[in-house]
Amino acid sequence: MDVADLTVQLEQLAAQARSEFAQVEREPDLVQAKNHYLGRKGKVKSLGSVVAGLPPEQRPLVGKEINRIKDLIEGDFDARLGELRLAERDRRLLTGKYDVTLPGRGGVRGDGHPLVQIEDELISIFRSMGFDVARGPEIETDHHNFESLNFPDDHPARDMQDT
Repeated sequence: MDVADLTVQLEQLAAQARSEFAQVEREPDLVQAKNHYLGRKGKVKSLGSVVAGLPPEQRPLVGKEINRIKDLIEGDFDARLGELRLAERDRRLLTGKYDVTLPGRGGVRGDGHPLVQIEDELISIFRSMGFDVARGPEIETDHHNFESLNFPDDHPARDMQDT
């Protein structure tokens, strides 16, 4: 088999796949049709085995042609899959399976700030080693430093030069 014959066969397979995809009405059937052409035991794969019998200088040309046809079939599959999903969505909207008057669901929240992620990771490391984590106020006040510890008002630690 020469390169021209193989190219014609590949073009015929692409056209055959396109027409078969157009006739399919259900998504599982469409996936099965795709596997018929592009699966491990698919028609394109079986033509690819012919490449081993070709002269070395023709193999890259045939390989490029096979990849081009695979891309064409994939594109046809994706287009038909989109059409089927759109038709399914429209069918569900018409049958009332969706209540379009309900508010939308919230989006997915992202991860925390990188510094918060690192802090959480460090805390988990120290907790695994048996440490406890204590959190306190960001700014120490007179109440936290002296009043709650029962320092009298005239205690030397309360002097401005000592604090």
